[in-house]
Amino acid sequence: MYIHDDADMATVVTTTAKAILEGARHVGKADRSITKEQIVQLETAISQLQNMIEMKKNANRT
Repeated sequence: MYIHDDADMATVVTTTAKAILEGARHVGKADRSITKEQIVQLETAISQLQNMIEMKKNANRT
């Protein structure tokens, strides 16, 4: 996934959401194992995304 720094928010959101959904599909495949380190890596990325979403929500309230 590549998003240009000058991309508009609609492009950023659509591209990010598609990548997350596709990644979730692959992570969920039953025939693939996942390590504790890989779980931490995913959880860290998810947490950072959630924090950025909350920051944007708060910015939109002002």
